[in-house]
Amino acid sequence: MVISAPLARYVKSRKEAVAVPDHGVLNVLVADDSPLQRTMLALLLKQSGHNVSLAADGLEALQLTRGATVFDLILLDCRMPVLGGLDTARLIRAAEVAGQPRHTIVGVSSSASAEQCYAAGMDEFFEKPLKRHQLQSVLARRLRFKRGSLGSQLTGPRFETGSLKCFCR
Repeated sequence: MVISAPLARYVKSRKEAVAVPDHGVLNVLVADDSPLQRTMLALLLKQSGHNVSLAADGLEALQLTRGATVFDLILLDCRMPVLGGLDTARLIRAAEVAGQPRHTIVGVSSSASAEQCYAAGMDEFFEKPLKRHQLQSVLARRLRFKRGSLGSQLTGPRFETGSLKCFCR
């Protein structure tokens, strides 16, 4: 399922509003076994004007990454049936080594640790429940990267305060 809408003019963080040009739309994959979590994240992303694809488990997410759509961002629940998020991230990274485009993977979990997520190849980690300002912060960074204002591709975790946990690899 893909949901599209015009991009919102502002992305609000906890401390300030950041202006975002109207020409930035991200392709985002949301992989979560909870229908409620998938719906909530899809609505938040839709309100920001992004294209959203949904997966109910890691195997479905992996299949979507091998399709025609190149995802700017993957929000991946770490604990899912069929194929867990940690294994999904490892398989996505292995496919990238084989030539697929690199994806930014953000792990979201109430049970996995940040260290487990980074060891699996994820770029960032958030504890559940994912807060709106956390989502908007990562979206704003991906938009800046997509527009080329960050120069070379980001390869390491970014640091923020609050409940976001990032560690150097």
